[in-house]
Amino acid sequence: MPTLWRLSMLLAFSLSIGGCEPAPEDTGSSTPAASASAGEASTTQALSPEQAAELLNRSQAATKMLKSELKAALTQSLQSQGTVAALSVCKNMAPAIAQKASAEHQLAIRRISLKNRNPAAKPDNYEAEVLEKWLAEQTKDPSAARPQSVQTVVTEVITTDGQQIGEQTVFRYMEPLYIDKGCLQCHGSQLQPKVQQSLNQLYPEDQATGYEEGDLRGAVSVSIVLPTAAAGNKS
Repeated sequence: MPTLWRLSMLLAFSLSIGGCEPAPEDTGSSTPAASASAGEASTTQALSPEQAAELLNRSQAATKMLKSELKAALTQSLQSQGTVAALSVCKNMAPAIAQKASAEHQLAIRRISLKNRNPAAKPDNYEAEVLEKWLAEQTKDPSAARPQSVQTVVTEVITTDGQQIGEQTVFRYMEPLYIDKGCLQCHGSQLQPKVQQSLNQLYPEDQATGYEEGDLRGAVSVSIVLPTAAAGNKS
């Protein structure tokens, strides 16, 4: 399957939207995108205002769908069956919900983390840069306002077997996820023995523990490949 690598940044800006609901992840820097703070915007000739708004709306709708449906499923499982059962629900349902949101909104959506539980949730270069920037800001000043989202248009190189076969323009959107008290049952430092045993079985390479309430957990990441005409449109 072709691998995408970031070639250059065409647009970067962050937006202030509603706060995000944290959810345990499974699979859903100094760059211009990562350095922009909430409320700032840079001009671009890549997209018209109408196109940018439509892409943002789709990304936010898909993100809301993924977060709300997964949270509802996890909450129901936690209340009816307990933490161990919820781990299996998250493992099995998170990818299905992400696929549903992707199909409904015609995009690719997933959750990613620098300390991923599922290896498939490992961030790509762009995602890692944004997460590292957010994490550095939180570490420097835990009381500072949290980033709400970042959206970017990038040109990516398409490669297969190490050979470049083309380029494409992609709209990228990321919304951070934070650890709340309930997340500590599966992501904290002191896990119940049965929970730890289940994690060892489900995720042998698990890195997603040791968090404290309020920590940056990761992000929801959206990608939308732009048609050539849209990518080249002048505003």
